[in-house]
Amino acid sequence: MKFLTLLVSLASLLLAASCSSPAESKKSVRLYLQAEPFSLDPRKGGDRRSQVLLRELFEGLTRISQSGRPELAMAQSVTISDDKKVYTFHLRPALWSNGLEVTAHDFVYAWKGALDPAFGSAFCYAFFVIKNAKKAHAEECSPESIGVRAINTMTLEVTLEHPTPYFLELTANPLYSPICKAATKDNPNWASSTFPSYVTNGPFLLKEHAFKSHIMLERNPFYWCTETVKSSGLSFAIIEDSHTAYSLFQKGELDWYGDPCGMMPLETISELQSSLIKTKIGGLYWLVTCTDKPHLASAKIRRAIASAINRQELVHFVNGGEEPAFSILPSFMSMLDSPPFRDGDRDEAQKLFAEGCSELGYTPETFPHLAITHWSEPVSRVIAEAIQQQIEQALGIKVDLVGLDWGTYMKKVPSGDMDIATAPWYSWVDDPMFNLDYLKFKKNGINGTCWQNPEYIRQLNAADACTDPVQRTQHMRHAEQIAMRELPLIPLYYIAYKYVKAPNIHGEVISSVGAIELKGLEIEESN
Repeated sequence: MKFLTLLVSLASLLLAASCSSPAESKKSVRLYLQAEPFSLDPRKGGDRRSQVLLRELFEGLTRISQSGRPELAMAQSVTISDDKKVYTFHLRPALWSNGLEVTAHDFVYAWKGALDPAFGSAFCYAFFVIKNAKKAHAEECSPESIGVRAINTMTLEVTLEHPTPYFLELTANPLYSPICKAATKDNPNWASSTFPSYVTNGPFLLKEHAFKSHIMLERNPFYWCTETVKSSGLSFAIIEDSHTAYSLFQKGELDWYGDPCGMMPLETISELQSSLIKTKIGGLYWLVTCTDKPHLASAKIRRAIASAINRQELVHFVNGGEEPAFSILPSFMSMLDSPPFRDGDRDEAQKLFAEGCSELGYTPETFPHLAITHWSEPVSRVIAEAIQQQIEQALGIKVDLVGLDWGTYMKKVPSGDMDIATAPWYSWVDDPMFNLDYLKFKKNGINGTCWQNPEYIRQLNAADACTDPVQRTQHMRHAEQIAMRELPLIPLYYIAYKYVKAPNIHGEVISSVGAIELKGLEIEESN
């Protein structure tokens, strides 16, 4: 078999050579989180706030570079087979924070652990591009059949189900981190611990974690390239009230305010307009509709809801660089020729609603109350309230709101335990397939719509089998059209990161899909 070899660039080699000695100690950067992280086990912490921390605590095969694109990290080089399905990673020498060597076995242990159905990761679907990963998770084959193996201590071989053009970018996600097996055996509750029990291989150590109080990260002296870490640490206060966080920022007690740490109140967004840093990241705010619920089983009902919503009003409320969304794909990825529905079209909404009610055996008068679940946070609540009012006025039905704390929300919505839920969604890779895969299977641990469509699956499978990028795009376009005709997910608006920071803070890197790299954050010392 002929291999295409992608070797580390000369610049990377020079960087590695320069990383043999620790960087000079500098001040800790003061940030915050609006809620406790869902999990600090990288196999479970797939939500945005958990990943802000996990990205700095662990080092995967690749990592977001200063250009915002993935670069080799724990992998020193990688070879890719001609059929684009076999990746062989050669690891660089590196140590865990307990002094043990990071090996290919640590990657195998972590990834197979994430796929163990008994482990209960809601984000195991991220590994389904790996050969037999989905089957193993469904207990249709043994874990030994999963396409990941350690050829030797420093060589990891990954066999994919199909060509996956974004695989290297996917490995930059913290879900693909290695886990120190010895540490988990010594302490099964390691992910709820701190250093030294919480063993990492990333730029920082988890020094303190006081529940609902604060999290302290400290530079990791075992990190293979300490000179790229520009601060002595990152401190995260847990501040649930966004007004309190803003007050602390104004007083100079926080160095950062806004995304991805927390959401800004609408009035604060207006107040800070002139100084806001706004970055388009391909994120989406959408409605997850549980199609298993009898009153939401008709696509016409879902289309009626989509037409009843006025997205221009929603982005006016938010006023932070957002734009109306008419696809489940970011605007720079969407392949639709035209919007699939008109924004805020009450006449069309009423017509579709009447037809949908007739299909399901309801009348507009007997249609059940519709419940919208949202995260109990100011912006989420305001958006839910606006949608509630728009649907009630357009369709003449009763809409109830259900506010949940973040932890409960993260358990109920992915399982479909709701009627409709407002939900932010952030793609992990700059490729349409990641968002399209959300809807591919009814039971994938995250698809709260409970929707599944054979033709949609066929189109995505055909796209996966393609090595011709033009043909691949055609199949993905057909899948996008099906999703937007059926609308198990109703797009609302495109999310933009918006934040402010102290004038002497610089060094953050944000990728095209919102992955934020903080290891280069530093405080510029005044003269």
